[in-house]
Amino acid sequence: MKSINGPFPYQQLKPELSTQVWEAMPGSSAQPAAPASNLATGEAAAPRVEIRQMNATDLKNGLLETLSALGDVGLSYEEAVAVFQRRLRDKVLTYVMLVDGRVVGTASLVLEQKFLHQGGFVGHLEDVAIRKDLQNRGIGAALIKTLLAESQRLGCYKVVLQCVPDRMPFYERAGFREWTKSMRIDFNSN
Repeated sequence: MKSINGPFPYQQLKPELSTQVWEAMPGSSAQPAAPASNLATGEAAAPRVEIRQMNATDLKNGLLETLSALGDVGLSYEEAVAVFQRRLRDKVLTYVMLVDGRVVGTASLVLEQKFLHQGGFVGHLEDVAIRKDLQNRGIGAALIKTLLAESQRLGCYKVVLQCVPDRMPFYERAGFREWTKSMRIDFNSN
């Protein structure tokens, strides 16, 4: 699948991301394996950081663990594959940030066509999740920036999201503003 605007520019992330990502990877040593070096300068190559649309391999590559930052996922791999297939059919666009091939962040964009605004589209930002051990490193901001650009490219006239009050400053820094109050009803399956 094609990356949004190519590989994400690593230098825009906070500098401590590389070490933090490697330390957080299951089965990794405290330090990454010696990265390939730039033969011309002798400098170590930066980790490959990329934001792209999710594909099925991401389910075994850290996506479910990343989503657990929001709550209990409660899906087996097989169940997650079925959900992924339904989401593809429903045109739910899920994006991931990968560092050296491992998912460290994710966010979804749901497009809703309205009767208002001459049948225009609203983008709904959903399930923005960053691995708990990698939060506050610029990953979420990079994902939000990418999804906002993609929303504009797809013709959305606005993008909305719901969040808990303590997350509002993060989204305000990304350009969102408080607009309405949100309400919900939870249906228990018990």
